[in-house]
Amino acid sequence: MKAKSKKKKTFDVKQFLILHGEKLVVGLLVLVAFFFIYLGVTSYKPLSWQPAKLDTVSQDTRNFIDANTRTATDEAIAVFHYDKYAEWIKFGVQLKLYETPTVWLPLLFPERIKRDKVPLKPVENLQASAGLGAVSIKPIGGKTRRGERWAIVTGLIPIQEQRDLYVRAYAASVRPMPNQDTPIYVSYILERAEIEPEQDENNIKWVEINAYDEIDRRMREWNGLGSEPVDPFYLAPYENRGPKSLWMACPLPPTIRPLEKGITQSSIPLLSETEAEWQKKSQEYNKKLQEEMENRSKDAGSFLDASPFDAVSTTNMPVGRIDTPNTTNIPIEGQRIVSHFLFRYLDYSVMPGKTYRYRVKLWLANPNYGLNESDVVDFSLASDKYLTSEVSKTSNKVTIPPDSRILSRSVLPPSRSAPWSEPSANILAIYFDMADGSEWVWGAGERVYRGSTLNIKNAVTQDPSALDKAEVTNPRTPPRSMPTPAGTTDPKLQPQRRDVITNACIMDIYGGVVLGNVLGSDPPPTRTPGKILVLNGLGEITIHDLIEDNEEINLLTAPQTDNLRNNPNYPRM
Repeated sequence: MKAKSKKKKTFDVKQFLILHGEKLVVGLLVLVAFFFIYLGVTSYKPLSWQPAKLDTVSQDTRNFIDANTRTATDEAIAVFHYDKYAEWIKFGVQLKLYETPTVWLPLLFPERIKRDKVPLKPVENLQASAGLGAVSIKPIGGKTRRGERWAIVTGLIPIQEQRDLYVRAYAASVRPMPNQDTPIYVSYILERAEIEPEQDENNIKWVEINAYDEIDRRMREWNGLGSEPVDPFYLAPYENRGPKSLWMACPLPPTIRPLEKGITQSSIPLLSETEAEWQKKSQEYNKKLQEEMENRSKDAGSFLDASPFDAVSTTNMPVGRIDTPNTTNIPIEGQRIVSHFLFRYLDYSVMPGKTYRYRVKLWLANPNYGLNESDVVDFSLASDKYLTSEVSKTSNKVTIPPDSRILSRSVLPPSRSAPWSEPSANILAIYFDMADGSEWVWGAGERVYRGSTLNIKNAVTQDPSALDKAEVTNPRTPPRSMPTPAGTTDPKLQPQRRDVITNACIMDIYGGVVLGNVLGSDPPPTRTPGKILVLNGLGEITIHDLIEDNEEINLLTAPQTDNLRNNPNYPRM
């Protein structure tokens, strides 16, 4: 039997790494550490910048900066103002800076919103004036006229501004209603305060006037309605919404003489002014049309060469007005836009010598009345049938005149031969009888002087229609009474004796100096305008201008005719 041979052993790498791998790694780390220690020892160099050198370099740099004259602009450097930018932080982010006109998600249909309340604008520029006159009434006890005194209160209703507010509020509402979404003026609440002398107006007492009953009672007594001289285009339509409905411009009384003073405001024209304006525009248009036709006839050459289709150019022809009372041949460029309606009320319950102020609140139909809860922001907005506007500013103070008043007729200065003498004037004292509305005049042939008090007991008065229109210029032979015109049998024209009490005192007389008579000896001489300073019965100092007073005298002497007209703008209540 053979003996077994021994096998030669081989080197096992895997076994070696298992047994000696950790030792190799530790040895390698020791060698790396020694390498870095060697580099640190051999490469060490001391710091070259010492503290003294650093101070020198920094000082040289500061001197260079201070000596430098170049600015940031020279160096082309944009400096950002952080201080101003920091101030903007106080105001927050301005959203307008980031808005874009681009609609990223446009709606297929406009967004509808619930209906809310609209601010109601008050009456503007409230004014008051006083007057009196004879009114035609239904026959009562044989009388067909009586006297009335009144205070006229006027204002401006801002219809255009109010309409714009309605459009902005309800154009995109969930339930638009064109018939209701417009200002509808139904009535108003008028308040009056009596002002005492030297009274603190912050503590005045306001009293509401029952305007509906006052107007209704007088319309039942009047013999018709007065003529309305205001352009109806500026009058708010009457809305009959049941009891207490009123006209924004109340009817005028049927006065014996036309009543045009104080019944409107400067921005509200009279019908006569409007018609005159349209007539002027019509004439200008016709003149322009005629000139264009003449120019075309000159340029046409021969009649045979003219085309039968040639016509006057109508490119710039004004559009006819629809709302004018007379639309025939009255052109207009565009249409008028009424920005304000007229507000007017005549207060007949005033007393002579009293001073008043007025204020008013408008009464409008509620555009949200009766709507569902889903249509309005708050359901309470649909409960009230009517809404009231803000209260207007108070009017000016108006003092009601007494039944007697004076008008200046002429002025005579001192004569040249006696310049120290007193100037004189012819003053008419007009007495107004409230019982029958008649007027009586004293002083047609009288002259007064400075210091004269116009209180005449048992004065001889005459009817204004019998008044001699010629001025009294001879102070030496003044007649004491005016005789009845020859051939007159009308008892109304007979002179009557009455107590004319005006409590007015003539303080001064000025003017009336003759300037010369350039037209010969027949016409009266030309004189400077006369003025008279008067202390009236109310304790007020007023100036009477002869030109203005003579215009009123001419109206006073004009024939009296009832100022009646069946006015369709004022239906019966």
